Amino acid sequence: MKGKKVAWQYARAIGSKAIEQTRGGSLFEYWEWFNKIGFKVKYWGKPSIGNDQAIVWSALSKAYALNASGVANVFQEYEGNIWKNYEKPTLLSKGVAYNIHKINSNTNINNLVNDLLK
Repeated sequence: MKGKKVAWQYARAIGSKAIEQTRGGSLFEYWEWFNKIGFKVKYWGKPSIGNDQAIVWSALSKAYALNASGVANVFQEYEGNIWKNYEKPTLLSKGVAYNIHKINSNTNINNLVNDLLK
């Protein structure tokens, strides 16, 4: 996922963390492992009873957005449910400005991060 890669690189460059690098967010780096050991989890979609990833991710995303300040840089491959319904409204309610950086297969991650650091 290019979006995650650029977020990690940018966060590291500014001395911060991307959501997946937080204690709670790191759970998603091991999601397949949970399935392998027999803890079957359901996958993405709108948060609802029984949709484990979306429930956990929406809570983490809202908490992450609640701690944002200044200008938030958002790296997206697409505008998903979690952004639209949790992160964006939380940032707006706090008065935190944001810049959305669309990431696709043609995005040069190093150039994007270097441009943001100027």
